[in-house]
Amino acid sequence: MIDSMNQNQHSDTTLAKKLGLVMAISITMLLFCLGVIHIRNTGIPVPTPIIVLIFAIAFITGTVFLELRGGVFPWIMLGGGVVAVTLSVLVTCVFSGIIFIVTGKIFAVPWDVLVYSLSACMIISVIILNILPCLPDLISKLSEHRIESMNNVKSHYEADYYFEGDDMPDPNNESWVDSDQGPPEDCRI
Repeated sequence: MIDSMNQNQHSDTTLAKKLGLVMAISITMLLFCLGVIHIRNTGIPVPTPIIVLIFAIAFITGTVFLELRGGVFPWIMLGGGVVAVTLSVLVTCVFSGIIFIVTGKIFAVPWDVLVYSLSACMIISVIILNILPCLPDLISKLSEHRIESMNNVKSHYEADYYFEGDDMPDPNNESWVDSDQGPPEDCRI
């Protein structure tokens, strides 16, 4: 009896947390959309130095995060740049959306459009929250598939030029270097 009560409390807590997270993401998405409308109509309300500061902090944080996860040089810079651009645009648009609401321009938008938009944002955020836990497995499976397909292409390429039982030339064999004969026939261009 006590276990079932604890289980009900746990499921209620999980539901409340999930609903709260969905609402937070949905409102952020709605603010983002309203911010895009505000930026399109009036321009960017955030000063450029603030946007550059957000970009720099996000770039450094993203690069260090990827480096600590085992990333290599050119890719951590690219990943840090993607994170920085994404975060800069997100913060700028959300801030613009807040300004759009505070200045009263939201009253120009019909209420049913806002409710439809919030509903769509809620549905999208639930989908995102359900996909996020599966993302690492999906990425690793795609990487394994890519490596496997590259190996298949390599073995297919080798199979086109060498038949079973033939000795493949050793690309590391440089015995011809000291001789006057030049490279073996199968290495000449």
